[in-house]
Amino acid sequence: MEPSWTDIGSAVGQLASAFISLVGFYFVWTQIKQTNKNLRQSNHTAIYSINTEIYKFFAEHSELRPYFHEEKPLTKDDENRNKVFSLSELLADFFEYILVEKDSLAPEIKEPWRNYIKKIYVKSSAFREFIHTSKDQYSNELLSVFAETNFSHTDLIYSVRHLQNEKEFNMLDSIYQSCFGEHSVPTQRQKEWWTKSNSNILGLFSDKKIVGGVSFWNINFKTFEKLKTGQLKERDITIDDFDKSLKNLYYLSDLAIIEDCRQKLYSNLLLRNLVEQIENNADKNLGIKVLAFAFSESGNRILIRLGFEKIKDASETLDNQDLFLLNLKNHKDIKKIKKCLL
Repeated sequence: MEPSWTDIGSAVGQLASAFISLVGFYFVWTQIKQTNKNLRQSNHTAIYSINTEIYKFFAEHSELRPYFHEEKPLTKDDENRNKVFSLSELLADFFEYILVEKDSLAPEIKEPWRNYIKKIYVKSSAFREFIHTSKDQYSNELLSVFAETNFSHTDLIYSVRHLQNEKEFNMLDSIYQSCFGEHSVPTQRQKEWWTKSNSNILGLFSDKKIVGGVSFWNINFKTFEKLKTGQLKERDITIDDFDKSLKNLYYLSDLAIIEDCRQKLYSNLLLRNLVEQIENNADKNLGIKVLAFAFSESGNRILIRLGFEKIKDASETLDNQDLFLLNLKNHKDIKKIKKCLL
C-alpha cells in the first residue's frame, strides 16, 4: 500500500520540526557559549581592573607596600595600623571574589592568582593578623587556601625554630617550670630528653629571647600504650622510651608561652610549626597519634580546639591530670587543624 499524501506530509512535517529544533538548539548553544565567553571576559576585566586600582593605591601610598610585600611587622602602636587593616580587608574581599568567580576564569590564570593570594599571606604578618581576627566573615574555600600555605614566622620579631644550645634550653626550661610548677617535667629529665632528641623542642623567639616553646617526643609503641592506659607517669619516661624510627607516635609534654606574649597569634604560630613538623616527618600513610596531658584549664581548651579527645579523666592517670589523644588519620585532618590555627 503506497503512503498517502497525508502520511508524506506528516513525515516531512516531523523532519522539518526536528530540523528546526536542531537549529534552535544550535542557536541556544551558540548563545550560551557566547554568553559564557562574554562573562569570562567581563570577569577577567573586572578582576584586572580591581587589581590595577590596588596597585595604584600602593603607588600612591608607598609607605604601606612593605607591610604586604616585604614582611614589615605591624606593631600595636604603628601609626599606619588602621590603614593597613583597611587595605587587608580590601585584599581579602578581592581574593574572595576571585575564588567565587574561579569557574569563569581561563584555566591558565587560575593558578597564578592562587599563588598571588598565598604570596600575600606569607609575606604579610599584618594580613595574617587581620585574617586571624576576622576569619568568621570569609568562606571556607578562602581559609583553605591560607591553610595550605606554610610559613615560619608572624613578623620579623617572632619566629619559631629548634633550640640550638644549652643556654636556650635553660631559658625555655625556666618558662616551663614557672608555668607548670610541680607538674613540670624535672629539669634534669627534660634535659636528658632534649640531649637525646634535640629536634623535638621548638622555641618561640622574640629576637634572641625565648618567650615560649613546645616539646614533643617520638615514643615507642609500648610506652605509648602505657601512657594511653594511664599506667605511666610523665616524669618516669626515659630516653629508652624514645624511638625516632616510629614517626607516627608522639607524646606532647610541654606547651608554654610567657604571660606578656599569650596572644593567639603567637601560640598559633608555635602550634602550626609543630603540626607541620609532625606532618613532614610522618610516614606516607599518616595515621599520626599524639598523647598529651592537660595541666591547666587553658591547656585543656587548647587541646580541645586542636581536635584532641579526652580519653582519661584525671582520676584514671598516675599524673592526676586529664589525658587527651589526637588522631590524625589523613591530610584532611591535618588541614582542619591548620585552618583552626590561622
